[in-house]
Amino acid sequence: MITVNYTFFLDAILIAAVRPCVFVAGAEVRRWPVVGLLAGLGGTLFVNPRQSHDVARVNFLIERAVRRRLLAVIFPGCAGPRDGRLNPFASALLQPAVELGCSLTAAAFVYQGFREGEDAWIGNTDGGGALRQFAQFASRWRQRAIGAFCAPAFHQGNRKQLATQLRVETGDLILRIGAPDRESLAEEL
Repeated sequence: MITVNYTFFLDAILIAAVRPCVFVAGAEVRRWPVVGLLAGLGGTLFVNPRQSHDVARVNFLIERAVRRRLLAVIFPGCAGPRDGRLNPFASALLQPAVELGCSLTAAAFVYQGFREGEDAWIGNTDGGGALRQFAQFASRWRQRAIGAFCAPAFHQGNRKQLATQLRVETGDLILRIGAPDRESLAEEL
């Protein structure tokens, strides 16, 4: 399983370009124009975390995918860093990793765009949805995606402990990548 900080909807496209996988996304992604349609056609598992039976259903499907040797990708930070802070990681979708004892990998992505000598980090820091993110990304002359992955590891503990460990690993990756607001993220971790 891979846990990724959600920065930009291109995170999923970049991961899928490397290896076939099953994505788990919030139910709201299904309603995003174009992206929601593509995610649904790609087999994304949509979960409504406010409904406990839905989390159980998706955890069963994650477990099934992992048993079939598919890579399951979740976004437990649910919005990526805002104002230099990495959101707490939701732990509910890590239950299959606890039950199966499968390896977990933390991953992080940041995006940088250049326009007329301007250097700007792109992401989910100013609100808006996929269309605003895409417009921000497309308005740059040159774009750069920077991704980093920890080595797969067998983490010990319950799902809440795993969420805490993976959040720290993700924060470390973001610091190494050189994301904006490094100072406030470093203070938090």
